[in-house]
Amino acid sequence: MNSTFQFEINYGQNILFTSDTFVNINQKLQSTFAISITNSYDVYFSRYSFNNFHQEDRSLIDIWIRYGQNLIFEDYAINNIDIYRSSILRIGFQHSKGTLQMANNAFSNINEGTFSSKAFSNIIH
Repeated sequence: MNSTFQFEINYGQNILFTSDTFVNINQKLQSTFAISITNSYDVYFSRYSFNNFHQEDRSLIDIWIRYGQNLIFEDYAINNIDIYRSSILRIGFQHSKGTLQMANNAFSNINEGTFSSKAFSNIIH
């Protein structure tokens, strides 16, 4: 409850999140899972980088890439995400001059609960 996981990288070169980098994470009651990457060249999310996330009660998954070059999501990069009770999955790609590349099935099995939840809907560029 009310937990925060924050992962920050500044001035990285090539960042690769491999399969099951973040797996079986359960967020309850206003928890935050945040990744912030600033001033990096390539950021690459491979197949099943994020796998089996469960959010409840106003939780947030927040991924921000700022002043980067390329942001790449492979097939099934974000897989099996449950977003319930006003929770949010947000991805930002700001002040970057490279390419945003997403495979056809980059975001797979994103489930919304019956309560007002906000699933992944906008990548901010």
